Amino acid sequence: MFYQEPVQYQIPALEDGFTVNEIHELFTILQSEPPVHSTSGSQTTQLDNSVEEIRKRKRMISNQESARRSRWRKKTQLENLTIEVNRLKLVNRELKNRLCTITHEHCFVQGESNRLIAESLQLQQNLAVLYEIMSSMQLQYPMIDHYR
Repeated sequence: MFYQEPVQYQIPALEDGFTVNEIHELFTILQSEPPVHSTSGSQTTQLDNSVEEIRKRKRMISNQESARRSRWRKKTQLENLTIEVNRLKLVNRELKNRLCTITHEHCFVQGESNRLIAESLQLQQNLAVLYEIMSSMQLQYPMIDHYR
């Protein structure tokens, strides 16, 4: 009879930290393929290919998770910016209202000031006329001043 040596798999060091499911998947892949009896080099190549497949899958899952976190951060940032825009719009509206109120009050005060200036000028003119009248009266009646 013909005796064949049992096939021995050499498991490379797994420093990537595979999970139990990934290791189980790796062994499932190895068990599902019929062993090749020609050389141990091709068996190692199969194992290396399977390990590479798991690493690729692990990287893909990691990339998908990273993309998901990135989308979540962008969404959160957009929501925060939208809240800030709405808050600033409200502040802007309040400031515009205050400016409008102050502008109206300024116009009122300016009008009142102009009215008072005009009234003051009128009173000064009236006073000047009265002084003129009094001066003319003293010239006509010089004795009035002595009786006081």
